[in-house]
Amino acid sequence: MNAEATPALQATNIHQSFGHVDALRGVNLTLMPGEIVALLGVNGAGKSTFLDIVLGLATPTQGDISVYGMSPREAVRRSLVSAMLQTGSMPRGGKVRNTIDLVAALHANPIPTDELLERTNLTKLAKRPLNKLSGGERQRVRLALALAGNPDFLILDEPTAGMDALARRAFWE
Repeated sequence: MNAEATPALQATNIHQSFGHVDALRGVNLTLMPGEIVALLGVNGAGKSTFLDIVLGLATPTQGDISVYGMSPREAVRRSLVSAMLQTGSMPRGGKVRNTIDLVAALHANPIPTDELLERTNLTKLAKRPLNKLSGGERQRVRLALALAGNPDFLILDEPTAGMDALARRAFWE
């Protein structure tokens, strides 16, 4: 099987239960490399639960999942998949550039920090402490961190949360 024929994501009959509550029931999804997909649903529909499974942070109660033909954890370990989550803490006292450098150093083939700063419009904020950033600026740092490992599969979980209208437009451009 060649790499292009291998699905980026193959989820088959995914179920996830928490006690007597079914968060996911029979989810099936196949994504090929290069496809762009949006998961839409009301709060509590199971979107974040599914993303946790895709990222290897949770194991489904039932069903099979693979990312590029391997377990989600292995795909994350190999820097094939990364995520920009809506929330999450960042190191205290760190500065933008230093934090990106730190995360990039964890990957075998990172995108250069200067390129990440430019792509995420953070160049002017490179020396700013993380605790002095606005919500939208923090989201751009989260994007840079998600891109640092040069992943083939990128998950964006509400990436424009905390951004004003102009910042949202710039993000999607």
